[in-house]
Order: sequence, then structure tokens, then C-alpha cells
Amino acid sequence: MTPTPRIRLGSFAALLAAVTACGGPPTIMSINPKTLCANIESRLTITGANLDGAQVKIGRATDMGAPMGVAATTVSGNDNMLTATFAANTLTPSDMPYDVIVTKGDDIVTSYGAVTVVPGISIAAVDPVAVYSGVDFPTSVFGTGMGNVSMITVSTGGGTPTALTGIAAVDNNRVDAIVPKGLAAGVYDVTVVDKDGCTATLAKALRVVSDLTVSICKIDPIFGFNMVDTDVTITATDNGKPDGAICGGRMTKFVSTPRAWLSVGGNLRALKNVAFNSEGALTAKVPAMLPVGGPYDLIVQNPNGDVGLLAMAFKVVDKPVDVTAGGAARVDVELQAK
Repeated sequence: MTPTPRIRLGSFAALLAAVTACGGPPTIMSINPKTLCANIESRLTITGANLDGAQVKIGRATDMGAPMGVAATTVSGNDNMLTATFAANTLTPSDMPYDVIVTKGDDIVTSYGAVTVVPGISIAAVDPVAVYSGVDFPTSVFGTGMGNVSMITVSTGGGTPTALTGIAAVDNNRVDAIVPKGLAAGVYDVTVVDKDGCTATLAKALRVVSDLTVSICKIDPIFGFNMVDTDVTITATDNGKPDGAICGGRMTKFVSTPRAWLSVGGNLRALKNVAFNSEGALTAKVPAMLPVGGPYDLIVQNPNGDVGLLAMAFKVVDKPVDVTAGGAARVDVELQAK
């Protein structure tokens, strides 16, 4: 008796090649990624056998009648791998995973519960619109889905993205971060990525400035007790009036309404209740509980992003401060002696 020939397959790849060569219905081995973002174009990679020429849907397979789902806008690949592309806003987010349905001629193969569709994220605005490159500068990104953001990067001109630090979600519409100092001046795109891998980019959303253009003449008082808020007046002119002379060669006065910070150990700590009085003066509160020390640099930013800096402007002390009628601050001698 003539023995029956046997084919020895040395690997699963060889088996897959043999099945493909014989033709037949499509088969699915793997599907990636497992999560798709509804608000952006999504690509699904399917590996298997006899896939060439197949069509792909994401939806719900049915026991009776035709499967229901959203068809991929394009499908490309070969017998062993397909890439299916789904246009933005064609898939419906759902907590229940969807089936992936592959059709080739009269043959239908389904991978049940293969992918989950999530809403995705979007960026509406970045605030402030500009940051100063000389310090680590706080910023906020506003949009939808911000509560799940895990990474924020900035990039310009096709360069390597720079990751922001201190990512902290405030709520689903806002996430805070720190723009690291030392970035080159220019206009940057802002990109956010969430824990599902969804991304969103707002082009030319952030401007980095390196020049100091806003005049800051002085802050009064120049001391504050760390246990209480300290009311201060900050002037952009020598006399605090709109028509006064500017200081330090800076050409810009205050514009309604600036923001102000103290640079404490390299971290910007925002002044509270900043109020625009005129082009020459604003008032604010230095918040309590700042670290004792200094004098700390003062930074003021106009709404258009122009920045000014007054070096060694304000000292935080651990004794109550008596502000005299003349405006000079001194530590209360009697309390200091105790």
C-alpha cells in the first residue's frame, strides 16, 4: 500500500499560508486597537486569513437577517491583514462593546464585543494665550473629555513635541498643566491625549514669548505676613498715573485686566483679586500661606500675552507687618521682640 503523503507545517505562519492558498471564508485572528474615538478618523487593523477583498463593519451582529453596523469608508490590505478606516463622527459611542463584522461575498465572520467606541476629546481654547519662556508657566486647556487627559504636548513647525508637566484635571471641561521654561519663542500647536488614546489638536493655540515688554515700576508694600492676604498696589509708571513715565525701558503699560504672579522657588503663585485701576496701576492680594522668604520676582501679564517682570519685588515674612501711612512696610518691632 502506498503511504498517504503528509505535509508537515513547521509554524502557525505556514498553516495560515496553506489556508490562504486554499481559499475559503475569511477568518479573524486579531483586531486592534480595542478602543476607537468617535470624534476623529479611526483605523482598525484586522489580521487573519482570506481577508483580501473583504468589507468591514462595526455594529451589532444579528441572529436573523443581515448584520447592522457602520461600514468602513476605506478598506485596504491583503489576505492576511486589513486596515479599515472609519470617518470621524460616524461611529456612535456606547458603554457596550461593538462587534466587528467581516464580509466577503456570501461569507460573514464576526468578532463579538471586539471594540469599544468612546466619545473622544476636543479642545476649545487654551488660557492664557501666551506664556513667558523665562519660568515654568501655568496654563489651562478647555474643551470636552478633559477629565481623562493623560498627556499634553506643544509643537511648532513640525518639530519634536514638548510634553507639559503637572497635568491635573479640574473637571471634564478643563485640565491644568505647566509649560516648561526654555521653549523658543513662537506659536505652538497644542495636542492632548487621553487614557483611551484619543487625541485632539488645536493649531496655533499658544504663543511663547521671551521678551519682557510690560513696565513694572514697583509693588507697595514690599513685605507681607505669610499668615494673611496682603493688599498690594502695582504700578507701571513712576507715579502710578496713566500719563506717568514708564520704567526699565519697557514700552507697554497695563491693559485691562492683567494677571500677576510671584515666582516662588521657580513656581508661579497667582495673586488674587487683580483689579485694573488704570494704565499706570493695578491692585491685588498676595495670598496667605506662601513660603517665608524672597524677595520673590513679580510677573505681570496683559491679556494679549505681553509680559513684564520686576526682580526681587516682594518678601514674605513670618511676623505681622505694619504698613505705615507713607506706604513703607516694616515688621512690627514689639511683636518681633517677643
